[in-house]
Amino acid sequence: MGATDSFFETKREWSTLKDFILNYYLEPYLRKIISTRVPTRIADCFAGPGRFEDGSEGSPLIIARNIAKALEHTPHADLKGIFIEKRYADDLRGNVKYLGERGVVLEGDYEERMETFLNRCNSERNYFLYVDPFGAKHLAFEHFTRAQARCTRSLEVLLNLNSTGFLREGCRMLALTREIPDWAKDADYRVDHKNTLEHWDDVTKG
Repeated sequence: MGATDSFFETKREWSTLKDFILNYYLEPYLRKIISTRVPTRIADCFAGPGRFEDGSEGSPLIIARNIAKALEHTPHADLKGIFIEKRYADDLRGNVKYLGERGVVLEGDYEERMETFLNRCNSERNYFLYVDPFGAKHLAFEHFTRAQARCTRSLEVLLNLNSTGFLREGCRMLALTREIPDWAKDADYRVDHKNTLEHWDDVTKG
């Protein structure tokens, strides 16, 4: 197994499924939530560039398209998309610029910018968090606990949790030598400063 650095070259089968679920969820959610006439924020917590190199839409463009569609019906709705991204922030800005002030890119990594996001949360808004990380190592469940405490009006979270990647990385760090089953070999992960036993212990405590 090895770390991937080409995730956004081609949209893969599981990304297609995840994005289908996101799109399928957002349309009725926005139709319902706008009717409350309460300001609403849709946050993509691991946004990426917005588009794959093969031209396929990523989650930011799916969110942006749904926001734009909702605003066609209710143009004065207080509705914005918030996109957290560090590595591909410039590409992302270009891909969601048609939203204007309705699309906000928070440049930085998830942990850093979630602090910014949570500090801006208030009880007078609806919030929807789409959380699709590059593996479970990026998930600090304390963020969701804090979001629940602050976003008391309405909070929904759509979370993708790569349990296969979690188990595989744990086995790697524990130097377990069992053969990896075929179904687990294609689960991409990225090696960075979070690939430590101490960090994974913190994740499992969540």
